[in-house]
Amino acid sequence: MVGAEKWLAGDLPKDELLRLEWYAEAAAFTLENAKTEEDFAELAEMIRGIPQLNGMEFEEARKLMQDAAYFTDGAIIYSMFRRLPWVRYLLTSSFLCPDLLREYIEPVFD
Repeated sequence: MVGAEKWLAGDLPKDELLRLEWYAEAAAFTLENAKTEEDFAELAEMIRGIPQLNGMEFEEARKLMQDAAYFTDGAIIYSMFRRLPWVRYLLTSSFLCPDLLREYIEPVFD
């Protein structure tokens, strides 16, 4: 989140923001497209390392992480692509913080 905070403060160049977005997108794709036993073993190890996911079934934890990764990716590039269909997903995501929404986003009524 340090990158997002720097971007909002105007202290992060666009190319660095796009680099961070690439990593967020890569995480989402990794979670979504795991196919081999090695892929699943790597994901299981990652899930075991996150205390907040303790007690969750593997697929439930994987889906939660995937949703979080796609939300992060979309939130990073939101300011550059406001009209894309996934914007509705961002605004209804369980990861959205209402206080941040009110602080940083002004409604646009078309």
